[in-house]
Amino acid sequence: MRNKKTRYTTILTVALALSFTSCVKDELSNTPHPDKGAVIVTTDWSAKSTEADIPSSYMLRVGTEEQSVSGITHTFKALLPPGGYELTAYNSPEHINVSGNTATVAMNKTGFAEPMPGYLFTAHQSISVMADDTLKVTVPVKQLVRLLNVELSVTEDDYSRALTVSILFTNGDTKRIESDVTSMLARFNDQTEPIKLTGNLLLPVKAGVTDATITGWNETDGGNADAN
Repeated sequence: MRNKKTRYTTILTVALALSFTSCVKDELSNTPHPDKGAVIVTTDWSAKSTEADIPSSYMLRVGTEEQSVSGITHTFKALLPPGGYELTAYNSPEHINVSGNTATVAMNKTGFAEPMPGYLFTAHQSISVMADDTLKVTVPVKQLVRLLNVELSVTEDDYSRALTVSILFTNGDTKRIESDVTSMLARFNDQTEPIKLTGNLLLPVKAGVTDATITGWNETDGGNADAN
């Protein structure tokens, strides 16, 4: 009987020791990834214009890792070692080429920049990732393409020049008109809603004379008009 009692005591002691060790291990970690951090990104689209839609898909980039997403809130696909990272969100709209951190408007068949590219959005923020943690970050999205409507009233006049408009006359003559609208567009990038510029396109009345100009520039309510 004495030996049997000793055996029971030994088994109980080992079981208690194993249970104690397991509890200590659980308390040391807050997440299933104790040596890395997770990132949950929410994109804030509240600053976009009314006529622009949230893209059906866009890219999230953290450091050198990229992920295609849709919607508003996303868990980034990769767990990251602790440290500082650059978080970037951007889309690739129609007629705009994105390479790295540079976006370029495509050229059309006439050699000019495409006049109606899609809406380009981007967001950027520096983040700090901690091991054994989940970072939740909200990034405000900025709209980088804005609608500009230009309306010209055509009248006849003997005048000289002035935006950049290429005109082909019925007799085959061509004329490129340049008009300075710098002052009208000085605050163009401060908002996202469309604006409309109206002006008067003055054309010559004499055959063979191709001098023309644009005068009377005014800014009016942009509304939802189409640019043709």
